[in-house]
Amino acid sequence: MLAFVQEAVARAPGGGVSADADEKAATSLLSKFLFPPKRWYDRVAKLSGGERRRLQMLRVLALQPNFLLLDEPTNDLDLDTIGVLEDFLVSVNLSGDGFWDGFPPWVATLIALRSASFIR
Repeated sequence: MLAFVQEAVARAPGGGVSADADEKAATSLLSKFLFPPKRWYDRVAKLSGGERRRLQMLRVLALQPNFLLLDEPTNDLDLDTIGVLEDFLVSVNLSGDGFWDGFPPWVATLIALRSASFIR
C-alpha cells in the first residue's frame, strides 16, 4: 500500500526529487487517511471495500489535482472517509494561485452542486 501511494506522490508536482521525501509524504498521507503504520505494507487486496475507496481517494489527492469533481460522494464513501476527506479539503487550498487568499480554504476547494437540477 505504501508503494502505491508513494508512486502517486512521486508523480505529483514537487515529487520525485528523492525517494525519502516521497516516502515521508506518502506515510503522512496514509496517517491522515486513518491507515495505521502496521498496515502500510499490506497488499491492497487485503483491504476492505471502504479502505480501498479511502486509499483510492488518497491516491487521487496525492497527485495534487487542481480540480476535483465528486459525484455524490456520500453514496460511495463510508463515514470515516467522508470525515477524512472533509478535514483534508479544509486543510489544503488546492488552487494555490493566491486568488482565494483571505477566504477559508474550503471555498476554493469544494463546490457542491445538486445534480438533479441539471438533469432536466
